[in-house]
Amino acid sequence: MRRGRARAVGVIGLGIKGGAMARNQVRRGFDVTGYDPDPKRRREAARAGIAGTVPAKKVRPGAA
Repeated sequence: MRRGRARAVGVIGLGIKGGAMARNQVRRGFDVTGYDPDPKRRREAARAGIAGTVPAKKVRPGAA
């Protein structure tokens, strides 16, 4: 990754695949924001350091 580049990612869907991907990015030093409609998945994400309590629209501003 180039120096000075933003180290933030957004993940919509924090289930088996999306949750694992988001946790790996947190371990690599990225700021991760995520969304999942399941409150259990959001709690698991929060424990892993993922900001996961935002509406899907706020994961990527401007996305529909």
